[in-house]
Formats: sequence, structure tokens, C-alpha cells
Amino acid sequence: PRLASVGGFGGVLDRANIVGIVALGLTVCLIAGQIDLSIGANIALSGVVAIAAQPLVGTIGGLFVGVAIGVLIGLVNAAIVVGLGLPSLIATLATMLAVRSMALVVTDGQPITGNDIQLAIEVDRFVLPGVTVRTLVWIAAAVILGIFLLVTRAGRNLVAVGGDHVAARSAGIPSRRYIAGSIIASGGFGGLAGVLLAASLNTGSPVVGDPLLLTALAAAVIG
Repeated sequence: PRLASVGGFGGVLDRANIVGIVALGLTVCLIAGQIDLSIGANIALSGVVAIAAQPLVGTIGGLFVGVAIGVLIGLVNAAIVVGLGLPSLIATLATMLAVRSMALVVTDGQPITGNDIQLAIEVDRFVLPGVTVRTLVWIAAAVILGIFLLVTRAGRNLVAVGGDHVAARSAGIPSRRYIAGSIIASGGFGGLAGVLLAASLNTGSPVVGDPLLLTALAAAVIG
């Protein structure tokens, strides 16, 4: 069967890589006992900004700007959750609406097209049999995150914070810092997913992202 071939398996991975990257960000949040509902809107705004910034900073520069937008959204979420003490469910629901509105305002509600179609070709290029650049980024990010969580002290501390942040703080672990870091990391993964999706399509759309949230959340929970 074609699905059992290298090409078929690669096609499945290629269709799952964006959801997989989003799931990595949500995994970090869930391990810390938090949730990031804004990651879908983050994908939209990061992708839109990455495409819109191309005439100003170049194609590659636009990708970095898009990821930086994702990290900035994570910083805002972390400041609200850790600084103001709001539950992450409420805080990220509010930022989800705000970020989605910003994406619609920036694009006037319409998709915007990039000026370098070669970028889309490169992002979807096969670097290994059945493995595109997007899929390779996903696999690399998953391996790095796995090593961080399973091998490093910081990763184990993060798990302890998610289990009981009060007990972790009593044990000398800076719980607030780890919670903030997990939310910022989720924003960064959302930005990365957004720029890869926009680069692959050579288009930034203000309405993408939300359908990915539920699927990625299910993937993160099921593991």
C-alpha cells in the first residue's frame, strides 16, 4: 500500500508537523500545570507579521520577526499569569481574542501574500527520504524538548512545579519562574509554527490557527 511506503509515511508526517510543533508548546504548559488558549491566534499573528515584514527585513529576517512576535505574546501571557496572578485559562483566553483582533487589523481581514515563492519551495523541500524541512524542524524540536524534560535538572524541576507548585517552592524551586518560562516557551512554539505555516503557503492569514488548537491539545494530552 502507498501509505506503507516512505513517501506515504512522509506525507503523514508533513501534514502533522505544524500540529506537532503546537503540541510541543502546549505540552510544556500542561507539564507546568498551565494552559495556553492563545496559541492558535499566535500562529495567525506570527505568520502574518512574518510575511508583512519581508519587504522591510528580508525573507529570513521576516521569519525571525514572526518567531519574536510569538515569544512576545508568551511574555505578555506570562506577565498576566505570574505578575497579576490570573489563572492561565482566563488570561490566555483574553489574549487569544486580543491577538486575533490584531491579526485581523494588520491584514484588514484579508490574507497577505509573500514576495518570495522560493521560501515555500525550500520549507517543503525533502532533506531526507519522506522528511521535509518542516518535519525536520518538528523532530529536532521534539528531541531537544525531550532531552530537556528527561535529562536536565530544569526539566525535572518543571515537572515538580506542575505536580505541586507550592511544595516545589517550599523545596527551593522558583515556581513562578518556571511557570513563566513554560508560558513563554509555548508562545515561542506558536510563533515557530506560525512562520513555518506561512512560509510553506507563502501567505499570512489572520484566520488560521484556531482549528489547530483542539487537535494539538488532544495530541499533547494523549502524548
